[in-house]
Amino acid sequence: KNKIEELKKEGLIEYVNIIDTKNLPVSNIKYGNGSIKVYVFTDPQCPFCGKLHQSVKEILSKRKDITFEMVLYPLPFHKYAMDISQNIECQKDNTQKQKLLDTAFENTLKNNESGLSKLAKPCNTAVSKINKNLNFGKSHGINGTPTIVFPKGVAISGALPTDTLNKLIDLLK
Repeated sequence: KNKIEELKKEGLIEYVNIIDTKNLPVSNIKYGNGSIKVYVFTDPQCPFCGKLHQSVKEILSKRKDITFEMVLYPLPFHKYAMDISQNIECQKDNTQKQKLLDTAFENTLKNNESGLSKLAKPCNTAVSKINKNLNFGKSHGINGTPTIVFPKGVAISGALPTDTLNKLIDLLK
């Protein structure tokens, strides 16, 4: 609690939620191989998620002690998000999943609807896992993306700048 109050005073965060990390859904995609696990509830058609994704990649280029666990959380008002999420989840390996998510964010940040529509491939075997993610989020106060869950269960919504995200990882690990 003291750390959270300190972060609020420093203007690093405004809204914080606490989530029991023992019950987090299994991530759909992993970036990095470090011992510090940071979960990101993300939507492949969310521009703020795309910006945060750039920060994630920047941090991973400098640090090897972090794993970002991406939990697909397609929002209903994003036309292609559910089908892109299903397509990602149905890929055979993590590298293919990363490539699809990276491509989705590239298209999202460029407002390339044609590119997004090409990635939107429904996959029935992924529906139950994506729905579990959505149900978990709704029952734990996750109302938007991106939402970052740090190792001790502190959840913060929003596309945090790289320096702020890096500082929060160190403070909340």
